[in-house]
Amino acid sequence: MKYLAVPLLLISLGTQSQESEAEVLDKYVEIQQHSFLAAHLDDKCKFLSSSDRLLLDQAIKALGDEITLHPLNKVKSLGNPFLSATMKERAELYHCDEGVETYVQSKIDIAKIILKHYQ
Repeated sequence: MKYLAVPLLLISLGTQSQESEAEVLDKYVEIQQHSFLAAHLDDKCKFLSSSDRLLLDQAIKALGDEITLHPLNKVKSLGNPFLSATMKERAELYHCDEGVETYVQSKIDIAKIILKHYQ
């Protein structure tokens, strides 16, 4: 994994290339939060196929590695379990309905973009 993938990934996800390093890290954490939430919602509701779930899990790992390597990350890998636990609690607040399924499915497109930059 290379830290150089960050700007390319963020451009693909619609952020501007002129963002500061702190904004890059913030965007990565935001994407990671949504990915963890989608994974925990899938654990609860079983929306994803096994192949889509694998994509999501691989993207979560890639993002976690990228966040850990970011030079402004002061907590290193300790932040990833915290984000996961926080999003697991949040997932319990949702009902398994069509809106939640749409949300979870939308994270697969983002996972594909993320993984495209780490192959």
